[in-house]
Amino acid sequence: MKKIIAILSLCAIMAFAEENKSKWIVDVGGGFATYSLLIDYALTMRQFDYDDGKISLPDEVSGSTNYTVANLGVRYQLAKMLEVGATTGYEYYSSKVSPVVDKNGIEKYTKTKDNHLVHLAAEVKIDWVTVFDHVQFYSRLGLGAAMNINKVDDYNIDIEGLSGQISPLGVEYIDKLGVYFEAGIGYRGFYSGGISYRF
Repeated sequence: MKKIIAILSLCAIMAFAEENKSKWIVDVGGGFATYSLLIDYALTMRQFDYDDGKISLPDEVSGSTNYTVANLGVRYQLAKMLEVGATTGYEYYSSKVSPVVDKNGIEKYTKTKDNHLVHLAAEVKIDWVTVFDHVQFYSRLGLGAAMNINKVDDYNIDIEGLSGQISPLGVEYIDKLGVYFEAGIGYRGFYSGGISYRF
């Protein structure tokens, strides 16, 4: 009897493993950053408003950004058209802080603030259609939070609030190792791409 139970248990484990084969997906990618670009734009506008005499000297203005975001995600294929998971994203930009006006009335900023934006989010990926057995068209939605790890003299962590992603259209070549490209807005960027691995 014990042998029968052991054999049935082994068969059930093997069937479960086969059923869940290649249902886990890990993706690594990057794109054209959304959040750091918009923050940099807002800081630049503050400088313009000051130059036009609309506001007093702002405490922080635009520095530089590399306009890129890097992402790492993991998902599980819950159904034929539905994948759920989580992702993290990273962006960097700098800004100028500690404004002073010298004796000649010329403004200058004495310090640079390094900003490291980290996004953590839950995601849903809807796989609409697959053609030629390997080319898949999809949409992606994500919602989470962003934190800013910044440094002027010392490190400081600020919770920035909600972070999200809406990608109406993406295309992925699916196999054990795949590649993807999508257009949208959010923590993955205005457009992004990368590689995926299924196991």
